[in-house]
Amino acid sequence: MIRSMLAAALVALALAAPPVTHDVLPVFVPPAGTTSASGVDYQYTWGGSTPLGIPPLGVFDRPRRARDVLPAPARTFARFAHGEARRSRLLIAADGASVYAFPKAGGQLCVVREPNGGGTCVSSFVHGAYPQVEPRREVWGVVDDAATSVDVTVDGRVLHAALGRNAFYLALPHGAVVPTRIVVHERGGVRHVYVVKRLGPA
Repeated sequence: MIRSMLAAALVALALAAPPVTHDVLPVFVPPAGTTSASGVDYQYTWGGSTPLGIPPLGVFDRPRRARDVLPAPARTFARFAHGEARRSRLLIAADGASVYAFPKAGGQLCVVREPNGGGTCVSSFVHGAYPQVEPRREVWGVVDDAATSVDVTVDGRVLHAALGRNAFYLALPHGAVVPTRIVVHERGGVRHVYVVKRLGPA
């Protein structure tokens, strides 16, 4: 009787606990002293997850401001990508870097990081986020409306990324190469854990 009651209590506790998702984010690390030619456009695969479409992002429901206009290099990318540059939004500006986004036909989202970041267009997020890692430089990404904070584990330390309008940003500490994981916290206690899988030479 006691065992059955204990088992029932454990099942109820498990069902009541906020969900936690786990995904793998492969990151190619170029040799020290070199720069990756792919920038933010590196190809990635998600370990064991089914990508979801782009979630609605509240930033596009807000009035467009002067700061939301794409800078010249980003406008060049927008023309090349055939995106809707007139609907661009500045998602976050932190530590000298800015992340912009604009929609594209077919349900895609184009994201540009300035300065010198290039851009990419994606058709899906995994568990409400599109995280990116630039080795030895920064960690950033786009998140859905439910995100409340983002933690980045670097060399055993948990650092809090700046959170803007549907985006986060963290400059890596001096000497750090890549984080080991990124955790997106959402309302209601939901956590999305992205484990960084380091590829390539040190």
